[in-house]
Amino acid sequence: MLHPPRSDQRPMPLLFRTPPANLRALVIEAERLRLVALSDSHTEDIHRNFTADIARYMLPAPAMDISATREFVASALLGLDRADDLHFAICRRATGEFLGVCGLHGSSRVAEPEVGLWLKKAAQGQRFGIEAIAALRGWAAEHVDFERLIYPVDRRNIPSRRLAERLCGAIIGEKKVMSLGGFELDEVVYGIPPEGTREGESALPPVARFLLELDALKLVERRTYISGGERRETSGEHSWHVTLAAWALASHLERDISLEKLLKLALIHDLGEIGAGDTFLYSADRHQGASAEREHVAGMATRHGALIPDLEALWDEQELGQTPEARLLRIADRFLPFLHNITSDGRAWRENGIARSQVLGAHAFIAGEAPELFAWIEGQVEEAVRRGWLREG
Repeated sequence: MLHPPRSDQRPMPLLFRTPPANLRALVIEAERLRLVALSDSHTEDIHRNFTADIARYMLPAPAMDISATREFVASALLGLDRADDLHFAICRRATGEFLGVCGLHGSSRVAEPEVGLWLKKAAQGQRFGIEAIAALRGWAAEHVDFERLIYPVDRRNIPSRRLAERLCGAIIGEKKVMSLGGFELDEVVYGIPPEGTREGESALPPVARFLLELDALKLVERRTYISGGERRETSGEHSWHVTLAAWALASHLERDISLEKLLKLALIHDLGEIGAGDTFLYSADRHQGASAEREHVAGMATRHGALIPDLEALWDEQELGQTPEARLLRIADRFLPFLHNITSDGRAWRENGIARSQVLGAHAFIAGEAPELFAWIEGQVEEAVRRGWLREG
């Protein structure tokens, strides 16, 4: 699940300074997190959250059924008993919420154990990963003899690469391996020293930390493809685009609104996706995504409230969609992905099996706000059905 064997060679044991006590009872405390030795109680959480999307750049593949997850947990317990393969559940210290799994594993190299990590979708973008690996490294530095930690990361996995580099990791090798899901991984291998963080990061002023946190929105991938369909857009790109789109629509529709309010709403409307990830417009559990976004925005307001004092109020206003500015933003937010679909042969629609009624339902509110625009959308929907981009129904 997290650390399948990378070769047939048996890994070297972890070099404990003193014989470890019962590792099944081990708990490692961090500022916001608690790393708890993996147990049977974590089986359901692992099975539910280790999805294909999470495993995209990882060696393991999601379990086909719960029995396979139980086998993984049983194997992890044996690794704890042998003291050579340690898996931990990453949990919120305040609530006990399960966030993901990390591990410290014996490798084929003496005094160079390997670390691994995955976080569930809703826990990403909140620096939980670096906090978990830093805590694990700190514990290992006290109890295990090692020269450096080995951390293989797919070249495309930018958040994990940043994590390694923030812990002073340096690339010591490269390799291509096949994941258990049948995908080729183009890995860079980091060596992370026993201590140290990137110089100056902890001393950054509050505004700089806030700006770096915002940078994570560029890493959130949406379901929508850019026009032409070459790749998916990021939420950072979408936020820029929807801000200008809302401004243009305000002029096009001749709306008497506060432009300053409109642009503020547009700029902050997707900040919650830093923590919650993108919620697909046609997802059945869309309301859960909104709840996770709201939680992340509340956390940002707590950490950085002095910089944008009305952040929570602005986010709630755009989410409720009742003011003139919020209603116009909602039009822009729906219209752009629609344009992307009709200029990419309906790629996102086709990949997700979307039907005519779903698209018309998602855009129906536009009929009351901008009838001419909605009439044009209706015509494009019928053409998309004719071309096979949308299902009938």
